[in-house]
Amino acid sequence: MKQKFFAFLIFIFYRCLQMTWKIQIIESEDFKKDLEEKQPYLISLWHGNELAILHISKRYKLSALVSHSKDGQLMTNVLQMMGVKIARGSSSRGGVGGLKALIRLIKKGFATVYAVDGPKGPYRVIKPGLFEAAKLSRAKIYPSGIAVSNYWMSKRSWNKAILPKPFSKIVMVIGKPMTAEAVKADPRSTDLRLEMTQSMHNAEQDALARLAEM
Repeated sequence: MKQKFFAFLIFIFYRCLQMTWKIQIIESEDFKKDLEEKQPYLISLWHGNELAILHISKRYKLSALVSHSKDGQLMTNVLQMMGVKIARGSSSRGGVGGLKALIRLIKKGFATVYAVDGPKGPYRVIKPGLFEAAKLSRAKIYPSGIAVSNYWMSKRSWNKAILPKPFSKIVMVIGKPMTAEAVKADPRSTDLRLEMTQSMHNAEQDALARLAEM
């Protein structure tokens, strides 16, 4: 009960912050088409950027993979208040079950924001789970890039999580999808990881450039 009440306070605090933000979401033409045709897709995201983009749950029918940890339960409670469908599990504990639950949600029409370097890092090193989920669900992977004008950063956490400050400007860029041929490759392929890392870097640079123009 205490945890749910704490989650509710976090939800209210976040919503109050969000109301002050100026948010811009840039979608690639491929993404717009898949969204319109209700095709399955995943949006790749760096773990530390999650708090900057929870607001997109209002725009997309989102699902997310959340760990079985104590912090994961708190995150589950908050995300559910925001309308996000949750699959429990991670790459380190309950990973197989979590991945299966996530794939079922994708096949039911839920979009997925996937924290590619979670749950424990290393920082900005993409794990195979992203590609395994895409391969098994036959979903396209769209790289995303986030830029925030002013934020608090958690310096103690491995993921350097950021939370936009009041009246911040936020830009999210959703780029072109990874090719179907690439997604069919070995999920543990180094080339696959490097390709997606570069795509996410490009999206982030695009977001930063657009943020400078806001």
